[in-house]
Amino acid sequence: MIAPILIMLIMGIVDFTTLFNQKIGLRGGVREAAWNGSRSILGAAAGTGCSLDFSGVATPDDSTQRIMCLAKRRSGLPASEIRVKVRFVDLDTPSGTGSWTDGSGLMVCAIREPSSVTHFFASAFTGKLQKVRLTTVILNASTDIPLPVGGAERTFSGNASDWSFCDPSQPAPS
Repeated sequence: MIAPILIMLIMGIVDFTTLFNQKIGLRGGVREAAWNGSRSILGAAAGTGCSLDFSGVATPDDSTQRIMCLAKRRSGLPASEIRVKVRFVDLDTPSGTGSWTDGSGLMVCAIREPSSVTHFFASAFTGKLQKVRLTTVILNASTDIPLPVGGAERTFSGNASDWSFCDPSQPAPS
């Protein structure tokens, strides 16, 4: 009688601690990309161990792709499991559009479909997304690099509304 409950409890602990660890990795990757990007430290080119998915959406410039790949590489998660969006925001007027200038904001957002390690609670994760976003002040908008303009990968569902949390006028996801 107790064994099934104990097994279910252990599987739940394994799944949710793994999920928590993956969320921390995703946040870390976004934080590193935003911090480095705001200082014109863009990382390696997209083709070097970083898979970006632009099927059905406009392909962003090389500098934006480098920031996207930095988020994926620094997360410690498989790059194919993460989608990234980079945008510039006006820190004084969140509904306004920012640009690659000192004092403006660089927002990096990422989504990931969680998965169950034990497969016991897989149905609890179906259709859910882990969402992370971070905005930082651009401190060194270097003119020595190609001007980043921002852009986004295709979402997992192909639905652009999955990026709705990446709007500075909306509350940050928890």
